Amino acid sequence: MNPRISGCSGVATDGYHFLFDGGYGKSGQYVLKKNVKPGSLSKGQNIRFLNDDQEFLQPHEQDFRKNRLLLREGSLLYQVAIEELL
Repeated sequence: MNPRISGCSGVATDGYHFLFDGGYGKSGQYVLKKNVKPGSLSKGQNIRFLNDDQEFLQPHEQDFRKNRLLLREGSLLYQVAIEELL
């Protein structure tokens, strides 16, 4: 199963949906795909997150943990679970 995202450095999954980072040159951008049949993923939906000031989040660090994505921007830590994106 190839997500076709060059330079992707992380993925979170609930077993059916997959949240990838955007890859090379796409900091703060993510792609949500779902398993449409064994070994095949959907085209995907592009996602960008907003910070508390309603500006696009530019995380300094990111960490993928099971079905969650953790993002740090400045002194704030954000987390999002895949089920929150559905």
